[in-house]
Amino acid sequence: SEITVKVKVNGEYTKAKPVLEYNFDEDFTQGTAKDSAGENDAALSDGAVYVQDDSYGQVLYLDGDSGDSMGGHDSYLSFPEGCFDGMDNVTISMDVNEVSRTGAYFTFGIGQDRNEYFFLKMQPTNLKLAITENTWSGEQVAEKSGAYPNNSRTWMNLKIVATPDRISLYRDGELIAEKNVTVSMSDLGKGLKAYLGKSFYDEDLYFRGFFDNVKVYDFAMGSDEVARVYQQEEAERIAMLEDVQRVADTFEIPNADNIKGNITLPSEKDGVSIAWTSSDDNIITSTEVGGKPAGVVTRGESDQKVTLTAVFSKDGQDSVTKTYEVTVKAKAPEVSEEDYVGYLFVHFIGNEAAASHEQT
Repeated sequence: SEITVKVKVNGEYTKAKPVLEYNFDEDFTQGTAKDSAGENDAALSDGAVYVQDDSYGQVLYLDGDSGDSMGGHDSYLSFPEGCFDGMDNVTISMDVNEVSRTGAYFTFGIGQDRNEYFFLKMQPTNLKLAITENTWSGEQVAEKSGAYPNNSRTWMNLKIVATPDRISLYRDGELIAEKNVTVSMSDLGKGLKAYLGKSFYDEDLYFRGFFDNVKVYDFAMGSDEVARVYQQEEAERIAMLEDVQRVADTFEIPNADNIKGNITLPSEKDGVSIAWTSSDDNIITSTEVGGKPAGVVTRGESDQKVTLTAVFSKDGQDSVTKTYEVTVKAKAPEVSEEDYVGYLFVHFIGNEAAASHEQT
């Protein structure tokens, strides 16, 4: 007979440490993404850049395919060759925000060529994970389809877990698809290549979208650990967003040297309070006046310089003071009926029910 014993051990959970991590928080260097877990830096192609995101801070942006009239550069991130060799038990985690809509492409892939590969494809209403050693016809697929929740242009955390006989896909800590398979990472060979945004099929498109917090663990997480790690990562992300210094460093006033209308001077951002003062409240208000929020602009007969001072603060953290030198442009001359000679209008068609309807 068979006896099953469950053992519960009390103690503090030790956080899993990745063997490779790209968090894209370092200063951008053309062509390189630093590995914060070691020395396995990734290569960035043209069109792969760092940008600021309101919810994730500094992230990687891949601008997509050069042939789709959207200004892409066939951009991708390339992992060090061979870094996935022999990883039959592996967990790969990444935050992704897709912009690509339709077509054939890989969001993430590991492999040799168009015959042997392991890949993730993210679409607005579909998530696909597949492994094969016999091109597309031999793909063994774990897939989740459905309109809700929609993946379109939304940040989500995806965790890929692979063992020699199973592949699993998790979205925001929850298992959404899995498949028993007969192909392991070792079966794909040695000297494995791996990419964000690039397919192993030359005719495929390059993926357009945002990535952050790409991590590789040299073991296969179970469902409970995936959920626990996801919750920890979310807590850390929120704490990062609410860091006073980060909010002060990243807050900017758009078109500061060419202000022609009211501006936004928020009293709070990402849980951090902001107190404003203006060198001239008659030109730019720093507090609410007459029910109107701070930032009301009054233009004069000539250009005028104003200094805005912001104090960023939060309980338990040191406050940060930052000044912004802005220029309010002279008011425009009055327009009379005789000045109007014609008009221009824009008419959008479609309702975005299909990708061809989009106004991009």
